[in-house]
Amino acid sequence: MQTQAALVIPAYDEPEVLETLMSLQSALKPQLQWKVYMVLNGSEEEQPSLEQKYLLEKTRITLWYATISNPNFDLEILEVYFTPKK
Repeated sequence: MQTQAALVIPAYDEPEVLETLMSLQSALKPQLQWKVYMVLNGSEEEQPSLEQKYLLEKTRITLWYATISNPNFDLEILEVYFTPKK
């Protein structure tokens, strides 16, 4: 089935990213084919520390998503560590 709706979640140093996805899993009903884009981002100045932190968070999310037998959405995790300073 093709994606019918998309949700982009920017996550700049967010402590509860996994909890957000868990809430979505319980809230979204499969009447539409959802695609969720989780964007783990940070500035180029913080790149080394955020990259390590997001690697752990990405692992947690990936392991959780793998345990869902019938997910209500497709998930893609995007990592953008080099957002230029404004």
